[in-house]
Amino acid sequence: QYDLREQYPELANDIEFDHLSREILSSCGRGEIQRVNFWIGPSSGCNSPMHRDPFHNIFVQMRGHKSLLLCPEEHAGSLNLYPPPQQNTSSLDFVSCNANAEVLFEKFPEISTASADLEAAVIAPGDAVYIPKGYFHHFASQGNLATMSVNF
Repeated sequence: QYDLREQYPELANDIEFDHLSREILSSCGRGEIQRVNFWIGPSSGCNSPMHRDPFHNIFVQMRGHKSLLLCPEEHAGSLNLYPPPQQNTSSLDFVSCNANAEVLFEKFPEISTASADLEAAVIAPGDAVYIPKGYFHHFASQGNLATMSVNF
């Protein structure tokens, strides 16, 4: 995962936002883009732990598919977070559940209190997902993939 603006500053001018995007950026988050990350991965085994970020995020799937689990921050207490400095990351093995909510509740009953609020989806090329600041999220790759995220 690379911050495009930091690694390749000459590309920063190629990232354009229309009026609506500028309106969204100015009405929430920090009012400006914090990072633009681009990620390319192999066909299997690429997963992120369940974690939360300090920014709003628009996540765009460009190639391949990913399974996604989203969990509101009010359920942090049931996610068995690591102690500092990793207190933004769950110690539960979401990868072994393959982003399947039913398997997750079976394996980790302590998270069943979040069942009504947990969202699961498979995202495909061209899909974009808004992840609010503080929301926990877990991704599991399905095939060769490329993604981009814009943090604001």
